[in-house]
Amino acid sequence: MRPGQRIDIWQANGSICSYLVQRIWRSVDAEHGYPALVTREKLYDVSGPERLFLATCGGRWSDRIQNYLDLNIVVATPLGR
Repeated sequence: MRPGQRIDIWQANGSICSYLVQRIWRSVDAEHGYPALVTREKLYDVSGPERLFLATCGGRWSDRIQNYLDLNIVVATPLGR
């Protein structure tokens, strides 16, 4: 995935929602980097404009934090609205 890439999501009713990737953060430290990124970029703020937020787990599993060590984060904005 890269900035500028299009993401199409097919919904159950047959319609398609299309988004354009704006930002990507790769291999973000799950324990420290992710909470800081969420706060800095307001990733869970629902008061702003619509956007698509994807977080995928990566790296090794940590029994201590009960999570993967890395996350990959993507933020995309709607197309055609």
